[in-house]
Amino acid sequence: MRIAVCDDDKENCAQLCSWMRKLEPDCQVVCFHTCRQFLGTGQHFDILFLDIRMEQMGGMEVARALRLS
Repeated sequence: MRIAVCDDDKENCAQLCSWMRKLEPDCQVVCFHTCRQFLGTGQHFDILFLDIRMEQMGGMEVARALRLS
């Protein structure tokens, strides 16, 4: 399983990624600090944690973009 965490607060992002890796050691967890960085990968993730309020592009905008693609 692949999990993406997208949060512009680097400390929150690192904590959530660390927690997920401990809970599910067989999962691949990838951290992103901007939504544009996440969308730019073009990769598929099974679970996505999005920060709703981020500069430039928020989590709701990413969710809409993913639904349209």
